[in-house]
Amino acid sequence: MHRIVLALVTVAGVVTAGIGLWFSTDRRPASFGWTAYSPLSSTAHPFAVGPPWWSLALIAIGCLAVGSAVTTLVTRRRNR
Repeated sequence: MHRIVLALVTVAGVVTAGIGLWFSTDRRPASFGWTAYSPLSSTAHPFAVGPPWWSLALIAIGCLAVGSAVTTLVTRRRNR
């Protein structure tokens, strides 16, 4: 039963980190971004704004959940 809970925590952590990554990525067209710095580009590049703090928090929470669950699974199995 304990291993099932840890497996569910691992899956939930991966999903949470994935949601955070989804909201932190910029889904604008290809004309925006590093290609705007090209010397052949005549468009002005607006200053980039970083991802929202809550998406970074989701990534951090997901990574901590996965790391702690996997560490617990590995150390419990090794002690047996």
